[in-house]
Amino acid sequence: KLKQIVDVLEEAADAFEHVANTVETIAVKES
Repeated sequence: KLKQIVDVLEEAADAFEHVANTVETIAVKES
């Protein structure tokens, strides 16, 4: 059960990182 939670958190962290990178890329293009 704990491993499931860790897996979900890792997926969420990866998704958040991807979003952050995308936003950063857009911000750089717009500046």
